[in-house]
Amino acid sequence: MIQKILCGLILLKSCGFWAQTTTADSLYLVVQKEIVLKNQIDLLNDYAVQYKTKDFATSVALAEKALKLAEKENYPDGMAIAYRNMGIVATNQSRYDEAFGYYNKAIKLTKTPKILGQLYGSLARTYSEVSNFEQTLNYLFQSLEAFETAKDLQLQYITLYNISNAYIQFNNVEKYNEYKNKALALKNLIEQQNESTPKTATPIPIENAVKLEPNLNHKADFYKQEIVRADQQKNAPEKAEALLKQAKIDIGLGHFKQAITELEQALEIEQNLNNSVKIADVEKHLADAYLEIGKKNRDRKSEQKAVELYQRSIEVFEKNSQYLNASEASRNLSLAYVLLGDYKKAYVFQEKSMLFYEQMFSSKTKESLKNIEDRYIIESKNKQLRIRKLELENQKKRQLILYVVVVGLLLIGFLLFFQSWQRKKNNAQLRLLNQDLEQANHNKTRFFSILNHDLRAPVSNLIHFLHLQKENPEMLDAETKIRLEKKTISGAEDLLSSMEDILLWSKSQMEQFQPKLKPVALSEVFNDTKKVFSGYMNIEFRYDIDENLLAHTDENCLKTIIRNLTSNAINSLTATEQPSIHWGAQKQNNQVILTITDNGPGAEKAQFNALFDSEQTLGIKSGLGLHLVRDLVKAINAEIEVQSIVGQGTTISLYLPLISNN
Repeated sequence: MIQKILCGLILLKSCGFWAQTTTADSLYLVVQKEIVLKNQIDLLNDYAVQYKTKDFATSVALAEKALKLAEKENYPDGMAIAYRNMGIVATNQSRYDEAFGYYNKAIKLTKTPKILGQLYGSLARTYSEVSNFEQTLNYLFQSLEAFETAKDLQLQYITLYNISNAYIQFNNVEKYNEYKNKALALKNLIEQQNESTPKTATPIPIENAVKLEPNLNHKADFYKQEIVRADQQKNAPEKAEALLKQAKIDIGLGHFKQAITELEQALEIEQNLNNSVKIADVEKHLADAYLEIGKKNRDRKSEQKAVELYQRSIEVFEKNSQYLNASEASRNLSLAYVLLGDYKKAYVFQEKSMLFYEQMFSSKTKESLKNIEDRYIIESKNKQLRIRKLELENQKKRQLILYVVVVGLLLIGFLLFFQSWQRKKNNAQLRLLNQDLEQANHNKTRFFSILNHDLRAPVSNLIHFLHLQKENPEMLDAETKIRLEKKTISGAEDLLSSMEDILLWSKSQMEQFQPKLKPVALSEVFNDTKKVFSGYMNIEFRYDIDENLLAHTDENCLKTIIRNLTSNAINSLTATEQPSIHWGAQKQNNQVILTITDNGPGAEKAQFNALFDSEQTLGIKSGLGLHLVRDLVKAINAEIEVQSIVGQGTTISLYLPLISNN
């Protein structure tokens, strides 16, 4: 009996494999009717796209046949498209590392702008699947640039829409609306030219998309039809996707039991497909439905079921770098624990949610996202300048030809001389313009590259406190609330100081800026410093400053230098037991020497290069601090010296001109 069962299973597997092979081979027989081999390769790739969701094995088999023929024919574009199709299937199966490998191979093979744009778009989609939105936006802008080069308005429209959706992921509504409007404007242009958007190309799916739809009932009807269509075509992956989207709409409409039924069907399909990420996604939404039932009916059993599902899904999301889903699931799990009365675990998962969010949207990442868009804008402007330059050159050539015709052979020598002189004049003007543009771009890039968490930390503390006060006020006793309020106020004051520093540094970059040098009482300067850093109760501050000691300097610049050196010292003491910072001032010859000493871990000399080298773009702990110190020290004609011993601490000395009271 057992032998018969085993034979039956083997026979079923063989039949399934034979059916897949037959599908690919049957299509290949159709393709072979084409005489030109390149046409066969293109058809195989087209068929592979058609099977990319409903039959992964057939899609891959067709792409592999196309790849083999393209290698034989030495057809790079055919090879690139075949690798892209294999990458799409790998992405649909949540095999992201394989997908990246296929796409990178394809990019090395082709120089065709349209194909490159499609590859960059596929890379963007895969990076969005693993919550790497910095690379998502980077490749979307590269894709847009490639489609602009190819002058493909339809694909430009789709890419602009994808960029707007990507900005929704990190809650940038302004940029979402900006690029959505650009997409709609391009769509209107396409319609005016009697062109249509290709049905096979679809925007990147965004979790927030359903929330933005004005008519959920209309959207629900669409997905119900999609479920029926996928069922009729026996397309299991698309049916599971449609069931999931329908369930999300039903959750939004409050139809929780109906959503659970749909999600259980989707879960069964995904389990058969053995896609762990998709399974976790479905389980997470199942947990959402059970959580809503628990909140509505105070049903402890539903709340416990939600906890189990959230825990399983978070484990898979974290393992597969699905940080956006992991953050949302952790936040909802925290709420489930609150309903169950387990506030300790609720706090743990609230913190975990914030950590997942930080992994995606740190200040460095947000700044990188800004730089990505800036690079695209600058490159677009440079391209326009190059085109304009070519147009001007062509116009001048036409003028010269006209002059030659009109004036005749007698004036050829004069015209050649005039042409040479005119070209030199224009080249000189263009060089000046390019130098001005290069300098402006350099200053802008430099300024953005040195902003980091100096501004972000106090804002983050403020937001965290406000969220905690709003969502879990019962967790704050009177003493804790007063302590957090003081800390928040201190952080806000630090933020104001940092903003003043940035404005001052920005001002220092202007050619007309000159510091106002005058006698400054150092004791008054350090009284300001004591107030700014009074909130750091865990650090021992010592100030040895003579009340009668004066220096010839700019008071605001000196305050800024002292605050930034103090901030950097504080940042280095995060892992130091019994941290301390000592400021001292003494007269020596015709100078005042200010020294700051900390007992932190110290650092290598190379890590302080930003204090001395204007080409450096990163500091030790603060992106802005050391650059600001360097520029302001130079502005007030002072000198700076660093002595740091790894494992013992750091001493920084500032040499200022002396003004004596005597």
